[in-house]
Amino acid sequence: AGDTFGDGVDSDCDDQDCEADSYDGTYFTQCVYADDWNVADLRALCRDTGYDGLATVRNDLENTFLAELSPTGAAFIVGGNDIASEGTWVWDSGEPFSYTNWAPGEPNNSGMGEHCLALHPPTHPGEWPYKWNDTFCTNSGPIHYACEHR
Repeated sequence: AGDTFGDGVDSDCDDQDCEADSYDGTYFTQCVYADDWNVADLRALCRDTGYDGLATVRNDLENTFLAELSPTGAAFIVGGNDIASEGTWVWDSGEPFSYTNWAPGEPNNSGMGEHCLALHPPTHPGEWPYKWNDTFCTNSGPIHYACEHR
C-alpha cells in the first residue's frame, strides 16, 4: 500500500499527503491542489515530486483502479488532452490514446474551452461513475489530480 490522504503522514516520502497505491507495476497517487490552477501546474507538481507526470489510463482495469482510489469522491484530472487539436486526444505520456471511457455526450467541448480530461469516481451520480468528461485546463479553487510512476 502507498500513502493515505488526510492522515498527515507522508508514507511514500514524496512530500505530498495524498491517496496512493500500486496497480500492475504502476504507482498512482491522487492529490488535491488547493489554489487556482492550470494543467501545467499539475504536470509540474507530479514531476517535482518524483512522478512521471499526470496519469495515463491504459485500459478498463486501470480506469476502475484510479476511480476507486479517489479519496474524496471528487472527479480528478488525468493526463489526457486535446489542447493541440480539438477532438484529437493524446496522453501527456505519449502513449497511444486507444482506450476511452467517455460519459454519454462527451467529449463536448462545452464553453469552447474544455481540453483536459477528468475521470469521475464510482460515487458520481447518474450515468457518470467511472466515466470521463472533457473539462477546462485552468480554473479557480481546489482541484483533484492523479500522477503516475511507471
